[in-house]
Amino acid sequence: MKSVKLVTGKLTVDNEKVTLKPNMINRLLGKRTIDIYFEDITMVDVRKPSLFTRGVISFKFTPRTGYKKGKVGLASQENSLIFKKKHRKFIAEVVSTIGK
Repeated sequence: MKSVKLVTGKLTVDNEKVTLKPNMINRLLGKRTIDIYFEDITMVDVRKPSLFTRGVISFKFTPRTGYKKGKVGLASQENSLIFKKKHRKFIAEVVSTIGK
């Protein structure tokens, strides 16, 4: 089980699923904790952080509707978390673990 605290929540990866747990502010805004099993994930979208922006990791899985483009659109979804440059290595490990 690997876990890291990102900007907008906590990302936990174990043998069979990914857990996205939003931070307190996002929970007050209505986001909820999501468990996503590896077999349900159809795509992992990673937008790398740049000089002035932070990165976003977003999981597309069934039976979700809609796919928003852009960092602002992705960050507002429940299945997305924002991360800093220092988390890039962990995010790369998550993507390679899932294999999508």
